[in-house]
Parts: sequence; structure tokens; C-alpha cells
Amino acid sequence: TVQQIETADADATDLWHTAAARWQAGLEADPLFWPFVYNAGRVALITGQLETAREHFALSIRLMPQFYGHYINLGRVYALLKADQQALAYFRNAAELQSNSIEPLLAIADLYIERDNYRRARDYLDECLHRWPDNTAALSAHARILLKERRPLAAYQMIAEDKLPRNPFDRQVRGDVYHGLYYYRSLALWQIGEFERARTDMDTLLSKSDDAFFLWASRSQLQVMRARIGAR
Repeated sequence: TVQQIETADADATDLWHTAAARWQAGLEADPLFWPFVYNAGRVALITGQLETAREHFALSIRLMPQFYGHYINLGRVYALLKADQQALAYFRNAAELQSNSIEPLLAIADLYIERDNYRRARDYLDECLHRWPDNTAALSAHARILLKERRPLAAYQMIAEDKLPRNPFDRQVRGDVYHGLYYYRSLALWQIGEFERARTDMDTLLSKSDDAFFLWASRSQLQVMRARIGAR
């Protein structure tokens, strides 16, 4: 998401710089092979090279116009550039191409969250949960809105116990998207003063510092909050 890309930790983006070098080597070998172009765009987006990302995604759309992922990521580029109308247009293109995917709707909701338009964001998140009940990414986004509204108890209640995996790093369960539930629950618990329970969730997340989850979540922020709890 926009926030996730902007707050990625430096040590996580180092991994993407390594990946960028590999995709660049592929591009040099075959500059019109769309998976190389698309993935080079993804790493450029994560590492903040927005113009490069935009060029790659525009080319990958020409090479493989029926793949919705190009449109979502080009929309994310425009969202970071604060060009919201272009971003929304590409997200909606993605939704038309892949009507059975939740990802375009979540991308639109995320843009509205970033612009503090929580009413519109909730419209899309409600549609997500109507079509995909208990979707972890939609629940996390709802909790994120509630935290922004300074309603941590409501955010905690949104993320029910039965929606959390017993082992959040079991890739057979859901993958790193599932970890967002732990992340936002730990923030909610921290804000309502349930420090011991927040510490448990934070320790669970921090125990896997090399996980893909930390390509978007701020490990350093979590470490600072965990240290504050330890000082209590």
C-alpha cells in the first residue's frame, strides 16, 4: 500500500536493491520479456524510484495488457505522486480486468485511507468483506482506520482472536498478509494500555525479522514500542 511503501525499513529495502540488480540483468538480456519488465517495476516502486517504476509498468502494460497487476502497481506509483485521479483510474482498470480479485478494491480503499477519507474507504472495505468474509487484509485495513481515528479498543475488537493464526509465520496458513492482523492488534493493545499482551504480539512478529512482512511494516517502529514496554 501507499503507507507501507513509504514506511518500509531501510534494511528491508536493501533486499529490494539486490533484487533490482537481478531483474536489471534480466532486462539487459531480454528488454521486452514482460516478467522482467514488470518485476523491475515492482522493485523500483519499493525502492522509491517512481519514474523508473512508471516507465516499467507502462511498458509492461503494452506487452501484456490483460494482466491486472500492471495496472494496480502503476496506480500505486500515481498514488505516491499524489495524482489520485490517475491512480484511481488504473485501480479501476485492474478491477475490470480481474473482477474476482480483492486486490484492486483494497488498493482503492488504501488510497482513501491515506487521504483521510475514511467514509469512502469503508465503502470499499465493506464491499470486500461482503464478497470475501473474514479477509485478513480488509480486516487489517478496517483496524488501521480505527487506529487513525484514535479508537484502539474498536480496532482491537475488529481483529478477533479466531482470525489470528496460531503460528503467524506458518506459510501454509496465509502468508505475510496474515501478519498484519498481529501488527495492528499489537498497536491497538499498546494504545489501550494492555502492555503485556502487546509485548507478546510484538515479540512474535520481531522473532522473524527477516520475514517478508517487514518489507512493508516498520520493524524499527515496533522495536521502539517494544522497548518502551520493556521499560515499564
